[in-house]
Amino acid sequence: MVPYVSMQQNFNLSSLLKIQLMSGVLIEDGQAFTIPKTEHLEVHAPKIQTDNTPHLTITGPRTVPQCGEFLLISHLFTSKGGKVNYKWDIKRADNQCVEPSFFYEVTGQTTPYVRVLAENLQLGLDYKFVLVVTLPTQSLLTAAHTVTRVAYNAPIVSVYSSTLLPGNILNVNQQLQLFAETFLPDCIKLPKPIRFAWALDNPHVRFDFSRIYFPIYKADPFTLP
Repeated sequence: MVPYVSMQQNFNLSSLLKIQLMSGVLIEDGQAFTIPKTEHLEVHAPKIQTDNTPHLTITGPRTVPQCGEFLLISHLFTSKGGKVNYKWDIKRADNQCVEPSFFYEVTGQTTPYVRVLAENLQLGLDYKFVLVVTLPTQSLLTAAHTVTRVAYNAPIVSVYSSTLLPGNILNVNQQLQLFAETFLPDCIKLPKPIRFAWALDNPHVRFDFSRIYFPIYKADPFTLP
């Protein structure tokens, strides 16, 4: 039996909610012999704490090839609606100013995502894409994502996990999933089959070698330290 209680009732949610099942009123359907219940059954149900704190994160590739267009996507989680303003900025690791022409060719500087041409990034230099989001309450959220361009052509890969959403705390008895999204730029004229290979640098994790060559890696419960 699962009782449903409307939270629209005037309850003091800061304390425990006590549900009492009166004696003598519970009979199992189709039971040949009923066992009388002579005492009240009480259940103390604490309120589940929810995290209403806004969260902002960015997904996208960390390494991009010599050519091609890549996409950085922001993920905003908030319990309140209203108009939200986005503002992207770009910073170089050598602290030099980013060329104005670079900003001009970046698409979507006031949107939840930006499109960037890899050719505009200097080889081997880290570029930090900083997103500032202004909420309806005028409070600010900031997230950053670093991208590096390499001197060879390859698929553009973005990796994210099943714990992307805020509040998704991974317990030892739960499964973790890692997703690899790939995109092959049009500038690669002779594409080859895309092969996946996961690697691990933590000896304390029980690695599943049967899942190395798949776009989704699943870490089973009790395999993570």
